[in-house]
Amino acid sequence: MTLHTMINDTRKNELGTVKILSIESEDTNSNSYIINGTITLKKDLEEKEKVLFSALQPDIPFSEDGWIEPDEGDNFFRNVETSFTRSVDMNVPLASNQVEDLYFTVLGETFAYNVRTGKEIKNPDISRMPFAIDTGAEPKNQIFGGSGVDGILDVAKKRKYNVTEIYDYTSLTPEEIGYVVMPYATGGYKTLTFNIGTDQDVPADGKPYEVVVYGSDFKDLDDSGAKGTVLWKKTITKDTPFQAVKLDVSKQSGVTIFADTKIRDNGYSFDLPFLPLAVSDVTLKK
Repeated sequence: MTLHTMINDTRKNELGTVKILSIESEDTNSNSYIINGTITLKKDLEEKEKVLFSALQPDIPFSEDGWIEPDEGDNFFRNVETSFTRSVDMNVPLASNQVEDLYFTVLGETFAYNVRTGKEIKNPDISRMPFAIDTGAEPKNQIFGGSGVDGILDVAKKRKYNVTEIYDYTSLTPEEIGYVVMPYATGGYKTLTFNIGTDQDVPADGKPYEVVVYGSDFKDLDDSGAKGTVLWKKTITKDTPFQAVKLDVSKQSGVTIFADTKIRDNGYSFDLPFLPLAVSDVTLKK
């Protein structure tokens, strides 16, 4: 059976305009979807710049990330409405077990639909959505992991599920762990909520550091420090249990959870007294 679901959703932000026209599948017993739309940018992309893309099948969860190519030409350009056709290969076919929801991000806008009916999902949980907004700092996705079906225990011995955390941190280098950069696309929604704290597996000598949530103007300026609109901040210590955070993101196409852990390579042996930062239940609301 084929699928052709009309969407017709137009979003505008400081980067440009995205129109999602439809979602298709040539065979609902396959794992493939096709997203049809157009993009109009407010500035030309440089030669090596890409329009980043990510997708999530939340019921599994299963995700994919990459970028979007125009249907014609080499790239997207300023003030030129350009069509795109983006194929997405998910883990479970639409016809299997009523797995019908699909979330994806384009230009910092998060789109969430039931692909069979076209109904928009008003409060998508994007905890497992791959990072797909350009912050000026390349997020090292490989250092982040999910908590699995058993979740984790925070320092207050309370179990948390749907967690993203820096895992196996004892095997990481100072370069990988010196900064935490976790961007989320929030365009199209008014409120972002999440829980943040530390895993119970906390080194006794782990040193506190400040976690800051920046708005869509965030830029990581390397040695000169991060800059942007501060939406929330808190100092994380070895005694910090999970805390609920609620942010107004109605004027933000993305937010970035950022921390300078102060861990640096001293050129000799490297011991890692790192507080394992964990984030759970990252949810958008209209």
